[in-house]
Amino acid sequence: MGGQIDYATTSITDHGKVRYELKTSHHDGTSHVFFDPIDFIGKLVALIPPPRINLTRFLGMFAPNSNLRAQVTASKRLLHSETENSPKLINEEDSQSDN
Repeated sequence: MGGQIDYATTSITDHGKVRYELKTSHHDGTSHVFFDPIDFIGKLVALIPPPRINLTRFLGMFAPNSNLRAQVTASKRLLHSETENSPKLINEEDSQSDN
């Protein structure tokens, strides 16, 4: 199971099982999967991300504190200065130096 759950692809059988229809059949011809209701809910809960955690994680040169990030991103950010915690945009620094 992955992605969104379509209510049209899920149903309850006469025996109380949850019947989930797969989008595409497996190589062995399996087109439906049957779960106990508690097991099905457990699979759905596993898809919910933890609170306050970003779903996209940037590693390497795209990491937030990478020294190379300014050179490879389109935002044209400067490297972190020793006195500030967040990077500045080039345009902001230029406007402050003109004053």
